[in-house]
Amino acid sequence: MKPQNLLVRPATEAELKQSPMSVPNPWLGEQSTKPGALTGREKWGFLLWGFLSLVVLLFETLAAFDDKDTPWPTLSRTAGTLQDDIPLTALPILGGLVVLAARIVFYPWPNRSSES
Repeated sequence: MKPQNLLVRPATEAELKQSPMSVPNPWLGEQSTKPGALTGREKWGFLLWGFLSLVVLLFETLAAFDDKDTPWPTLSRTAGTLQDDIPLTALPILGGLVVLAARIVFYPWPNRSSES
């Protein structure tokens, strides 16, 4: 009897998936050409992040246009001051902005199946 190697699994056929940023490819099946319905998690995500965006936009707008009467600075002024006081914070702030921009530009990839 041949001993079974526990670290090696049998080969399986790779499932072809398409990036949602590319044009639909009909040979990949119906999921490539038709968008799926929004899941409950996505709906809650849009609601949560939409609300949070409105709150941040409100406070940023108030701080930017009425800086004499608002007791808080804008986020950009806070980040600039932090970078002036502690130069090592510039790289993490820039990295966070790059990650955020990439997530926004390439949404929903890689988390959701392809959409048209």
